[in-house]
Amino acid sequence: MDSDIARLRFVRILSHLVFIAAAAAFAWVFYHPDTDHPLALLLHCGIAVNLWSALQAAFSFTTTCGHKVKPWLRGANLTSMAAIMFFCILAMAAKEHPCRHILFVHIALSLYIIWDILAIKYYKSVSVFLYERYVLLFWADLSLVVVFFAGYIPFLYAAGFKKGATIMTPDTAHMFANIFVFTVLIAELLVYLYAEFLFRLSKSDILLSPEQGYRLWAPNYKSGNAIIHVERRHTLSVLDSLSLDGSILDFGCGDGYYAQSIARPANRIMAIDQCSQMLENARAICSGFNIDFSLGSVDRLRGIPDGSFDGVFAALVIDHLRDGELELFVSECGRILRSGGWIYLSDVNAYYEQSIHPYARFVDAKGYVRKIVVYPHSISSVLGALSRSGFPSIDLTEVPVTEEDLCAWPDLRDEISVGFSLISSYLGVKP
Repeated sequence: MDSDIARLRFVRILSHLVFIAAAAAFAWVFYHPDTDHPLALLLHCGIAVNLWSALQAAFSFTTTCGHKVKPWLRGANLTSMAAIMFFCILAMAAKEHPCRHILFVHIALSLYIIWDILAIKYYKSVSVFLYERYVLLFWADLSLVVVFFAGYIPFLYAAGFKKGATIMTPDTAHMFANIFVFTVLIAELLVYLYAEFLFRLSKSDILLSPEQGYRLWAPNYKSGNAIIHVERRHTLSVLDSLSLDGSILDFGCGDGYYAQSIARPANRIMAIDQCSQMLENARAICSGFNIDFSLGSVDRLRGIPDGSFDGVFAALVIDHLRDGELELFVSECGRILRSGGWIYLSDVNAYYEQSIHPYARFVDAKGYVRKIVVYPHSISSVLGALSRSGFPSIDLTEVPVTEEDLCAWPDLRDEISVGFSLISSYLGVKP
């Protein structure tokens, strides 16, 4: 693993050097000191810098995001960047023909905008940071086109825009044009560097804590996600087989989806969640039921007397608990359950959370994709914790994904296939 990281770092450094050399060569080859004004080199350097940024952006996108995005977006990136470089070269090669030169420059700039729009459309539902990055680039690139059109072309007219006139003449107006465009291109580079900062911010996968994440998710929680869809399909069938009379604890109750089902036959139910906004949703959904809502996490169980409940229910909760917290939670469940009481846990496949989808993903009320930290637990670790807490026999069920699940959540098809065990459930009884 370390050798792979070192190799990738070397390739990135080498790519920077190659792209810088290519951009410098581009600026020098198309600059003719005998016929061009000295300040024309500024314009060449400015365009060369943006040529480097296009090369580096395409490389960064391909090496870091290329394997994660849809094929059409990957193809659009490579095609647009190649076309941009092609028209930049045509623009400088046609500098003796003002009309062609200006046409090629604006085509290249317009391709930047087209790519930005495609990326914005794609990333709005994938990553808030990359979405914001491309919105920023869109406005920067659009401003660049406007500046070129409103500023660069009048300079050419002032210098004598006529057939056979060259763009790089010693005229004063052309001198100002070179300085002006160079300044704009450098400003564009600064925006690009800031956008790169957002890009690296997105790669760091800033993950929200469960409390932070569910606070943002609460207004839009009904939208759900693929994990919730598959888990509910299974757990609702399990609830029909459980004895729900007596006192039941719903730990991590969320918006009260399961609490209202459990509350109908139960004599008493306590619902605990660490997010106050989710509890407000649960209270609204479960009004009229005998439910005691309580704000808290695992530590909240310490204050509950021994043998207080006939059942403990925790759906999609334990992957938000660290190993030590999982052990404490299961131990406390064993303590507060009466003899003959049951415990039901559902969890996400550990391999899926480690290698395929290392976070809980949701879309907030503003349409931004957010990510919540998860702590994958293998089946053996969960069974071990339950065994140590007084549950010698556990009914383990691994829930496979069906074609209906993939149809309901098409994005899931890009990650797993039919038959993949996405959810594990654990049902045990205290002797």
